[in-house]
Amino acid sequence: MERKSLEYMGRGASPSLQGKVKDYVEIAIRRKWLILSIVMISVGVAGTLAWFKKDVYRSSTVILVEQQTIPEQYVTSVLDDVASRVSTITQQVLSRTSLVKVIEEFGLFQDVIQEEGYEMAILSMRKNIQVETKGRNRIEAFTISFAHEDPTTAMKVTSRLASQYIEENLKLREQFVEGASDFLETELRAARQELETKERALSQFKNRYMGELPSQLESNISTLDRKENERNSIQESLNASTNRLLLVEQAIREYEASGAISTDSKIKLNQFGYNQQDSSARTPVDSQVALLKKLEQDLVKLQAEYKSAYPDVISLKQQIALLKDEIAGRPVVEQEEPPTQEPIKVFDPYLKGLLKDRNELRLQVESQKSRLATLAESMEKLQGQVDRTAAREQEMLALERDYANMQENYQNILEKRLNARISENLEKRQKGERFRILDPANLPKTPDGPLRAVIVLAGLLLGCVLGYGVAFVIEQWNPTFRRSEDAEISLGFPILATIPSFQSAYGKSSDGLLLGGGTFGSGDEASANGNRELVANVSDGGKWRGGLTPNPSLVSRWRPSSIVAEQYRVAATRLVLMNTEQANTVVLATSAMKGEGKTSSVVNLGYTLARDLEKQVLLIGCDFKAPRLHEAVGMPAAPGLADYFHGDVGLENCIHRMDDVPMWVLPAGAVEDHAVSLSRLPQLAALIGNLRSRFDYILVDAPPILPLADMNVLAGLADLLILVVRAGVTPQEIVVKAMDMLRPTVQARILLTDASSHGMPYFMSQETYGAPYTAVTRESV
Repeated sequence: MERKSLEYMGRGASPSLQGKVKDYVEIAIRRKWLILSIVMISVGVAGTLAWFKKDVYRSSTVILVEQQTIPEQYVTSVLDDVASRVSTITQQVLSRTSLVKVIEEFGLFQDVIQEEGYEMAILSMRKNIQVETKGRNRIEAFTISFAHEDPTTAMKVTSRLASQYIEENLKLREQFVEGASDFLETELRAARQELETKERALSQFKNRYMGELPSQLESNISTLDRKENERNSIQESLNASTNRLLLVEQAIREYEASGAISTDSKIKLNQFGYNQQDSSARTPVDSQVALLKKLEQDLVKLQAEYKSAYPDVISLKQQIALLKDEIAGRPVVEQEEPPTQEPIKVFDPYLKGLLKDRNELRLQVESQKSRLATLAESMEKLQGQVDRTAAREQEMLALERDYANMQENYQNILEKRLNARISENLEKRQKGERFRILDPANLPKTPDGPLRAVIVLAGLLLGCVLGYGVAFVIEQWNPTFRRSEDAEISLGFPILATIPSFQSAYGKSSDGLLLGGGTFGSGDEASANGNRELVANVSDGGKWRGGLTPNPSLVSRWRPSSIVAEQYRVAATRLVLMNTEQANTVVLATSAMKGEGKTSSVVNLGYTLARDLEKQVLLIGCDFKAPRLHEAVGMPAAPGLADYFHGDVGLENCIHRMDDVPMWVLPAGAVEDHAVSLSRLPQLAALIGNLRSRFDYILVDAPPILPLADMNVLAGLADLLILVVRAGVTPQEIVVKAMDMLRPTVQARILLTDASSHGMPYFMSQETYGAPYTAVTRESV
């Protein structure tokens, strides 16, 4: 059974397109009155709107945006783009002041002004005006239209609006160009002043920090290196001069003391180029000339790198002048000798030469020391300039950056001012962009908006869509079983049969049967004969002969040739085929909730088994809360099962037989007087066990699953479970929940009742059966 259930579910898991379309059609048929109601309401509303719709006429004009005649590569316009300008002009034209003038000029909306004032008239005016632009990348043209009940007025107002657009465009362009030119001129003067101020600040910075500027860094470093080399050279000369001076002074002291110079001192003097033999002949002028040449060479080197005002150059020039005076024979102020030194002997030529050499060396040493001090001071100053160059570079970069930005801003403003002047001349000569009416306002002939017939048709379409949408939502909100395939897929059990609505068997209302007369108009001869025989067998009190009351629920008896009775025969045949190897079968019929057609199905199925398949059938009413089995077969309620359990009546007296077929009925009994509790249900199991051998089929009319607890005990008494589901009524969720609670351990089948003709196969919905069974007669009762 589980495998078959899975096959059913797998077959229905992916319904075909044809099946979906069929489902949608069935929804429309089932909810046809709801859909028709919504459609009628929608059509009525649309018809009302169409009836009260006023005819308005819309006149339109096309304004072309002409580009400037001079190419933009020669003259660039300073105006904003056309889209922004059209938007601005539209706001101006649709302003309250502008619209009031148009309303008063053409006498528009006088009734609205009298009733609600100018504000509502202005709102109505704005609603009737439309502005549409045309063009892909830029606006090439735009359309202005106005709608009014009078076509002539619509044309005049449209022309007036077009002229306002052209006038406002000219004013806006002139104001824009003149304002731009004046503004740019003011900005240019301010930018020029700022630029000049920044230029003065930059010049003052360069003059203030001359020698520390980034551009002078390499020169300063080169000069510093050169001075370092020069200092080293002077230092070496100073050291040599100092040593020679010491030797000469030592030689003088030795000569004055002993009248001769030691051999060691002579050797040292000779090493410095001092020849003792020709010392008397040597003159100090030779050494002064050599020194003068050397100083002049140094002066040439300094003047090649520095100006005349440089301190080293000035000092060197002074030394050269001093030496020239001394060589020329001018008196030179010599340093005073230390007090300890004895006076030079004038008459000694050799001593006089030594003294002159000493004075020259002293002068040379002082000059070299002076040059070293001056050079150290200059190097210290240069080093300070090099150290401060980085800070000056940052300051100068900030100044130059601001100056560059101001200069760039000044150039931009200058270019824009020139463009503004050219654009101003362009506008004055009418060579720029302008608006021109391409198509004048037309006189409309046909009303604007949809036709009345179109409104009604739209209402019809909307009603159809809305009606079907509401019906579809209702169907999906609480889905029910409509077809046997749906029940098989959802519950996982095979269908035993699909029973149509009983109304299809009787045609009209079945109340006439209970009243003892009338026909049901089913249309076939056998049914008509059955009606006549029923009427003949019903007494004046509405009782069946023998004390039984007829009930239309037993369709298999009253309408044996109907499609309903035929489906019960299909169910009975399948039931017999399911139990070919098992005799004495107990079938339990239940439903998820009350009102599913469970009792009617038990009665018709039992009657069909007894009459058509000649089986011994017993019907047992176990629905003690709502017993209806006796009513369905037209028998009294007591004595029955409740009376038997209470011990008042014997079992044989509680079982009633129908005279025409081998079917017996054990009703629920007088449950009002003798309540049957759950403790009695085990006795029912024993009772069924005793009765099983006497009957081929025992059909138990069990209570519903959900509201009662009786089914938990009764489910174990049956060999087969029949779940009765009412099509289109019982929600799927409730049925599935009921089966999950019951969890049957025996075979189960589904009996779908009250199915509409649209939920059944096509061949089952055709009333083409004849009369294979004779209607009920007096003799058969």
